[in-house]
Amino acid sequence: MSEKIRTNLKDIFLPLAVFIFSVVFGIFETLNRNATLDLTESNIELAESKIKVSLIPFLTSQNSEQRKIALLLASALDPKFAAEVGPVLSKSDPDSTVRVSATNTLFGLLSNPQEDIQELAKEGISQTEIMNELRKKNLLVKLIDAQGYIDGGGPNGIDKALELYHSVIDQLSANAINNLDQNLLSEARQNYEKGSKDLAVRTYRQLFSDYR
Repeated sequence: MSEKIRTNLKDIFLPLAVFIFSVVFGIFETLNRNATLDLTESNIELAESKIKVSLIPFLTSQNSEQRKIALLLASALDPKFAAEVGPVLSKSDPDSTVRVSATNTLFGLLSNPQEDIQELAKEGISQTEIMNELRKKNLLVKLIDAQGYIDGGGPNGIDKALELYHSVIDQLSANAINNLDQNLLSEARQNYEKGSKDLAVRTYRQLFSDYR
């Protein structure tokens, strides 16, 4: 193994090894502060808080391997937290391997016994599938342009933004449309049909707010 590879591996895994040790030690320290080792609700919440705070620097690391491993650790140590942050990586991480790894983690969380975690993972997977389709069909640029027209406040900005939003929806598959927020989609369409373009464009903006 070359010196460069050894250095890279050390940069990736050494901080994570220190993190794992600090989390485990911190959990036991928290529990041992009481006379007994009863897993009270406050103890569990404190332990989970320590895990989240410790994981965030790795989930936002510039090193893609650290981001992947940090989410895997989160899924083992705090599955609900992993289900909450997983979609952020699966949808928008700049590294495609991180997006794939995060998506796989979400699929793994579908088998978690807690229904709220299953629902979060399911929603994250649906959003990821929509984002993948938007990316594949080069529709993200239209959403960005629509946002620009809204923020620009030009005389025809609302009409141009609505035209772009309608174009995006027309090009999405039926499955992707069904996975969008149906209440917002229905509200946007109704506002547009009633001629309330201001309300329609705001609702479309909210509908696609998670896809950037």
